Amino acid sequence: MLEKLDGRIVQTFIAVYEERSISRAAERLGYVQSTVTIQLRTLEEAFGEKLFERLPRGVEPTEAGMKAAPFFYRFIQLGEVMQEAMLTRDEPSGEVRIRVLESFCVTQMPMFFRHFLEQHPQIRIRTETGFQKDITEELLKHRIDYGIVPIDPQIEQIVFYPLVQDELVCVIPDSLASRELARDRASLEREPVISFGSRCIYHTFAAQALAGAGIGLQEQLEFGSLQMVKQMVKEGMGLAMLPLSSVRSEVERGELHILVLEKTIPLQHGLIVHKERLLGTAANLFRDAVLEWFQVKG
Repeated sequence: MLEKLDGRIVQTFIAVYEERSISRAAERLGYVQSTVTIQLRTLEEAFGEKLFERLPRGVEPTEAGMKAAPFFYRFIQLGEVMQEAMLTRDEPSGEVRIRVLESFCVTQMPMFFRHFLEQHPQIRIRTETGFQKDITEELLKHRIDYGIVPIDPQIEQIVFYPLVQDELVCVIPDSLASRELARDRASLEREPVISFGSRCIYHTFAAQALAGAGIGLQEQLEFGSLQMVKQMVKEGMGLAMLPLSSVRSEVERGELHILVLEKTIPLQHGLIVHKERLLGTAANLFRDAVLEWFQVKG
């Protein structure tokens, strides 16, 4: 098998796996489609397994393809770390891949990014947003170097570094607070719950917390960003469960109000990394800088 593997053929697998399309993978790599098809066939012959199912529109990885993906990601990352180690430069360089909840990224990371990149201008940070489950899965597949999540996933293969303590709060618009409807819990059942969707762990906590307060979820509105969720609440469209750090300024200005619940919902945002991930200089510098930044800030 190893004699048939090289960097180009592994990159082809990754491109098809991520694009779910041979034509889009070919375009991404600058190949003609036949080259991608031949390389996939070579891989499948080497594995003795079919790696992708050809569908009317695109492809989907088979069970064997899903199993192979983490190893191919590690193959690529190992090559990048080796290349980084062989280069002799005055300043550290390389790329760090992280995935983080948007609410944390927007409220906590901008100043850190500016500080870190001023110190290490040759390092690139590739940041994506996601939810707790997505971030954890991407880390286990070795697609990212780090994740930042609101709760320790407590998975054996993952190391969790605590960063910021926070609290999930229920925010309501001025119209509810001024009419004192918040005191009448039954009336709140008519209010939609605005969230990032059921994949977000905040949504799960919202259902549990509101049920404990005697408020059932009658309707849910889903929006794709923190700013949209907050704006919808401000406009009186419903209520939302969000980290206190992400709404503190709006609460202080009286634009949003906190509905006091019977129990507080603590959050412990933290940096996560796979125990077996081989990290290069750039990734190690990033980890040390994040831990130092939030320790000092805290």
